[in-house]
Amino acid sequence: MENLSKYYDMPLKEAWKGTSKVDEVTYHSEVSFCPFAKVWKEKGAEEIGLIYCEQDIALMKAYNPNINFKRPKNVLKGDEICILDVKVESQE
Repeated sequence: MENLSKYYDMPLKEAWKGTSKVDEVTYHSEVSFCPFAKVWKEKGAEEIGLIYCEQDIALMKAYNPNINFKRPKNVLKGDEICILDVKVESQE
């Protein structure tokens, strides 16, 4: 998880606002501002934005199929923040 977070191909720390914790097997992020969500909300296109958010799951699973990805909150669904909880499950 540290490598995926460190070498992600988008400027997450520059464009997104929030907090995150990452270690070898977990990634937890609470995003209070997403530039993509801002535009989708301005255009009334939250449903399209939610489709884009699904790429996070695909990206994580492609990186490691043992990843458990949860997004209990999403601003495009009316929540105040987006939460991403990601954990690499045991390969036993």
